[in-house]
Amino acid sequence: MVHTLSDVARYLSKYFPGMVQIDEERGVVLVMDRIRIFDDGRVMGEGPVADRVRELYSQIKLRKDDAEGIRESTARRLRCQHCGILLTGRIYRKRINDEIMLFCCKTCADHHTHEKNPV
Repeated sequence: MVHTLSDVARYLSKYFPGMVQIDEERGVVLVMDRIRIFDDGRVMGEGPVADRVRELYSQIKLRKDDAEGIRESTARRLRCQHCGILLTGRIYRKRINDEIMLFCCKTCADHHTHEKNPV
């Protein structure tokens, strides 16, 4: 999955409404007419807004990598706290004794709760 300039511009427009433009000829997305995101991934600009644009662009890249299966090798791997399998897709969260526990399915969440809190 490759993100086009229009994908990047559409995503950034959610955070900078009316301040994002695309210059297809130069292969660049402009934010507030001073921050540039090039089609090769470079972000040029200084200041807190440029830092925010870099952060948002990195989120776009993580989503792309996740869709391509690349993120798995670089991201922190979360495991079900009952059975230990790698968490992918939907994650079930349950608060147990003021601690949030993560599970792969409702069955694991229910079993873990009963083991920790016998009736």
